[in-house]
Amino acid sequence: MRKEDNEYLTKVGPGTPMGNLLRRFWMPILLEHEVPGPNEAPVRVRVVGENFLIWRDAQGGIGLFEEYCMHRRVSLSLARCEGDGLRCIFHGWKFDVKGNVLDMPNLRDPNLARKARAPVYPARLGGGLLWVYLGPADKQPDFPSYEFMRQPKDHSYAFRQIWNVNFVQGLESNLDSSHIGILHNDSAFFGERKERATPEMRDVVIWDDDRPTILVKDHPGGFFTTAIRDVDLNGEKLRYARVHNYVMPFGTFVPFPILAQHVPIDDENTMSFGILYGKKPIDAEFCRKIFELPPFLAENVAPRVQRYLGTAENNWCQDRSTMDRSFSGLLNPIAEDMAVFASMGPIPDRGKEAAGGSDAAVSRMRTMLIDAARALERGEEPIMMSGQQSATMGCGEGILGEDERWPELLPQ
Repeated sequence: MRKEDNEYLTKVGPGTPMGNLLRRFWMPILLEHEVPGPNEAPVRVRVVGENFLIWRDAQGGIGLFEEYCMHRRVSLSLARCEGDGLRCIFHGWKFDVKGNVLDMPNLRDPNLARKARAPVYPARLGGGLLWVYLGPADKQPDFPSYEFMRQPKDHSYAFRQIWNVNFVQGLESNLDSSHIGILHNDSAFFGERKERATPEMRDVVIWDDDRPTILVKDHPGGFFTTAIRDVDLNGEKLRYARVHNYVMPFGTFVPFPILAQHVPIDDENTMSFGILYGKKPIDAEFCRKIFELPPFLAENVAPRVQRYLGTAENNWCQDRSTMDRSFSGLLNPIAEDMAVFASMGPIPDRGKEAAGGSDAAVSRMRTMLIDAARALERGEEPIMMSGQQSATMGCGEGILGEDERWPELLPQ
């Protein structure tokens, strides 16, 4: 990848081509429990290189405000919460959650307030997350209707982690299937590895195929990527497939199932959301054990919210003394993904990669993002999924008879 293409892909601030593209989609920015209650102090959040505030009025209406007052750029995190609006403490200008200017007490002309409008953006709760839209008002797409949004609350579990990488690296972590059997060697993502299998095991998929066949097939709004491996089941040689699903521009469905959403804080930092869901209630204690890192690996910013502490100075929290029994010397799959991607640096030089066939899904994602951003620069609207289309999105895994039958593994 050329240096200029890499910069084009990862620069997300205001006015950048990629930033303009990302702002055309609904994106999660907080977990639901992080959203302030009615008339409580606003919460600051940084996303796509800009600073915002989330605030709820006394009736529960939610508004995403630009952090800085439109008058003289004072932070509205200092504002008074007055039930129907936020009042800047500098000159008293007051704004409601729809952007209406309710009062300008330092100006004589009362008509000025009716003519002015503050920069406020749509915000909605759904599936345990707060979603916002930062693009042009007349281009707002359908709000997504993913399966976990339509289930009882105890059927899903959402968490958020802060990674010191650009958002593309976050996406790559979920689209690169060939690393599963190597980096995550100690984890049984499916079946059991051959070297750990016992003769007594029955009805368990046994595998040691670290060279999966990678297939990529576009769909409206993204693509499916399938990794097919040779496996044994009760002595029979079979084929096993894991179907991941990339949903432009932030999302990847991974078989658990889980929807991961990698939303850029800025060019070099990312909020990584994970939503586990199923047709039965989710065991929250199991989720915490798997996805919440201990204090020596992560700072707990809030319940279910963590900031990764791995750096070059602490060798990304690797414990080499454990490598006689742990392939990576890292605690669990989440710590492994965080370590390898953080070790690349916040924006790696992709021009020096020696990519191969196993990287087909990663390459397709990069190309799809760049092509969509360039098309938007030419005035061509990005392809958006309807709410009905998003309701059918998911992932799958299972035994195949033939490679071409992998779509049968997806939710119907």
